[in-house]
Amino acid sequence: MQHLNYHHLRYFFETARHGSMSAAARALRVTQPTVSAQIRELEEQCGGPLLQREANRWMLTPLGQHVHTYAADIFSLGEELCATLQGPAVAPPLRIGVVDALPNLVVHALLEPAMPAAPGGIHVRQGDLGMLVERLRLHQLDLVLSDYPLAPQHAAVHNHPLGRSAVGLYGTPALCRAHAPLGESLQDAPFLLLPRTSSLRRTLDHHLHRHGVEVGIVGEFQDSGLLKVFASKGHGFIVAPTLIGDHLRDAFGLDLAYALPDGAEDLFLLSIERHVEHPATAHIVRSARGSLSLIHISEPTRQAEIS
Repeated sequence: MQHLNYHHLRYFFETARHGSMSAAARALRVTQPTVSAQIRELEEQCGGPLLQREANRWMLTPLGQHVHTYAADIFSLGEELCATLQGPAVAPPLRIGVVDALPNLVVHALLEPAMPAAPGGIHVRQGDLGMLVERLRLHQLDLVLSDYPLAPQHAAVHNHPLGRSAVGLYGTPALCRAHAPLGESLQDAPFLLLPRTSSLRRTLDHHLHRHGVEVGIVGEFQDSGLLKVFASKGHGFIVAPTLIGDHLRDAFGLDLAYALPDGAEDLFLLSIERHVEHPATAHIVRSARGSLSLIHISEPTRQAEIS
């Protein structure tokens, strides 16, 4: 595909929206054969069918779903541009991606100070690192908050170290008593864990491998909030940065059972620009290095590979 015909893309987008080429034609004030012909040309450019007939509606094929995602972003940005040109100047929002394994309290503490410095507000999208970095490269995000830096080969994205927090194992008082002293024997202790893609999970795995210990994995959770709820019911220990220890105790009744001596949670901002100039970014950096009392990272020791 050498270039994209946006008229073809609009006809496809409206057909997907209405589920009918006739309805799309009426909305676009063209004939139905015109819509059909231009969608066929777009499908030839894309290398396959974008729509398939099901009952009385046109539905998206897997390829169509992929193209529709980009079309929605393109036309949404176009409408936003028109709105800003027609009305009074409106500051754009600061669009921030957040790796979904990061504790919500940490994210809140980092982003709340940035809100007054972002006149257009902040738009936060959570997801896995690969998806967020792709949106960053497409300029659909301004920043990504991550627990991992990117590897050096990703030259288009720059790592901005924020800091490091100690890491500990937390459980209910009853669970802590049942397995005391936890630091001397983690063998077969019950654990609730984040996916292996999270730095907290990798920190624990490294510690266990180093000491030749196997633990009982009771559950694995993508959502860190749900993980804490299960932990509050005594189902197992969790790994968490010690900077949220007070919150874990007050909100979930979890005590620090053991501080991992060789564990740390690193925080990074990822951006396309080497020097991020948005004033809200400075507030994020200050909140990380100041109010959260993080230890400054001089050299990142771990880097994430994104395929």
